Amino acid sequence: MKKNNLLIVFFALAIGLFSSCEKSDNDTNPEPKIALDGNAIIINEGAFGKANGSIDIFNEDNGKIYNGYYKKNNARDIAANIQSISLYNGNLYCLTTGGDAIRILDATDHMKEKVNPIKDGIINSRYFIAKGNKAYVSCYGADFYPNYEKSYIAVIDLENNSLITKIERKGGFEDLAIVDDKLYAASINTKEVELIASSAFSFTSFPIRIKCKHFCLI
Repeated sequence: MKKNNLLIVFFALAIGLFSSCEKSDNDTNPEPKIALDGNAIIINEGAFGKANGSIDIFNEDNGKIYNGYYKKNNARDIAANIQSISLYNGNLYCLTTGGDAIRILDATDHMKEKVNPIKDGIINSRYFIAKGNKAYVSCYGADFYPNYEKSYIAVIDLENNSLITKIERKGGFEDLAIVDDKLYAASINTKEVELIASSAFSFTSFPIRIKCKHFCLI
């Protein structure tokens, strides 16, 4: 698998470490193009329920932080809370709540939105993973507060960004991983990891000692 050095950093609090920096020349000078190597994307989730998330950039080459990078290059706020962001095939898939959408940003052209957001079948999304022309998105399923009884994984056709199906399962899906063409789903409300056969969307549950939220592939 081809790897790159793009680093994604997530801040769960509205007050990010870098958002309090004093205004500098970085706020007015044109931003450099984003290369996939040597940069960190800083995600500020925003205040709970306030729809004020933001995306910044840290450039390792010049040591500068570019605050409000998304806003500067799209001429508007993202107007949502940001749950997570994933890089796939040159796009950044930004999962937002308070609007329930997946924003598709160009990872090589100033993080500009390329097409309309993916909204069909997306309710309280959590994490995104993709292989080939399919994406899998874990969703809590409730309009605002988590409802683990309604959780599901949305399967998206990336050729037209449309919903293929929902894989419904109680337990509160969180992080996702694909290993050897098998989809693994963490379940925050049960002590299980779900193995999902992507062809038939059938489940096999593996009991674990504690509740699982994230995976780390090595």
